[in-house]
Amino acid sequence: IPAKRWLDGERGYEEALEIQKNTGADIIVYFFRYDIKNEKGLCRWWEKYGLTGDVKGLLKDYIKVEMQMPFRKSEEKAFADFWFKSCPAVFVVWPNGWKKKINPFDWPNGEPDLKEQEDLVNMIIENSSPEMQERVRGD
Repeated sequence: IPAKRWLDGERGYEEALEIQKNTGADIIVYFFRYDIKNEKGLCRWWEKYGLTGDVKGLLKDYIKVEMQMPFRKSEEKAFADFWFKSCPAVFVVWPNGWKKKINPFDWPNGEPDLKEQEDLVNMIIENSSPEMQERVRGD
């Protein structure tokens, strides 16, 4: 598993699926967009404060893919099964193809609030495949 680097775009996702076949690891897919002001800010916030510390440590066991929005026509087919309205959008993809969306922000009073590291870690683990949960928990 490429522990530190993020695979990029459609080709990265295809590579991740191949790695997944060989390792059985779950894939984390992060969709980001910088062309819409509000989403740019949330994506930067997620990258600067969410993808650090304990979350960064946990993700070393996952195959990681990042995809900048909007899609090019050629990329639409590869990502057609991912449903979301805004970015950042984060998914855990199981080896059987099941996809679970992770919401890194709570929205009290309509304002974004990034979840704490411990909550993000627990949320990622809880939405991972049973095999991946076992792997990262050391069961």
